[in-house]
Amino acid sequence: MNRKLVATVLVWLEAIVLIGVGIGLLVARTVSIQEPVEGSSDTFTVTAVPVAGIGVVLLSVGLLILAALLIIEANRPSHPTELAERPSADADRP
Repeated sequence: MNRKLVATVLVWLEAIVLIGVGIGLLVARTVSIQEPVEGSSDTFTVTAVPVAGIGVVLLSVGLLILAALLIIEANRPSHPTELAERPSADADRP
């Protein structure tokens, strides 16, 4: 499979995942859970902490770095002789 295609697909997937994670973190910050206190009729409020969201963000950043490395690798010449075969900008000069 073409490396540039794989890298492009990874970058778009990462953009979608990061947007989704951002929305998820915003929603999770606004959610609060009412927990009953044992032996009492009172409740205390626990704000949802998106610990899993932090892990997903770290995973997404890692995959984004992988995609960037794939793009860099795809743009490198595959063999050193490719550099010699490319016409130089100075080739027209005497």
